[in-house]
Amino acid sequence: MSGAFFSTTLLASRLSPKSSEMDTFVLVTGSIILFALYPEHRANLARHHSSIPNFLVTCSLCYSAYITLHHDIEKIYYLLLLAVLVIVIPFLKLRMSLNKDIIIGPWTIVQVPKVD
Repeated sequence: MSGAFFSTTLLASRLSPKSSEMDTFVLVTGSIILFALYPEHRANLARHHSSIPNFLVTCSLCYSAYITLHHDIEKIYYLLLLAVLVIVIPFLKLRMSLNKDIIIGPWTIVQVPKVD
């Protein structure tokens, strides 16, 4: 929660001196909703409902971000970034998990054998 307020204050401080109080209010309110309230709502949605509403919310946010981009190069970069995040990284994680070995070291929890 403190991170949400810090990021909101940081974003509000970056506004130009010509901006009005309404611009600051909208930015601060939107930031608090996005940074503080939305993650909790998203976790609650995932806990109590199936994954379909969560998927629809994600798709609608991705689409709304896409339509707000103005230039074609921005849209191409956005789609490439989205493809990397959705396709490439999960594939690499799966591929690496198949090659994973169990490493035992000083950070593992000690298993004490039972003595009869």
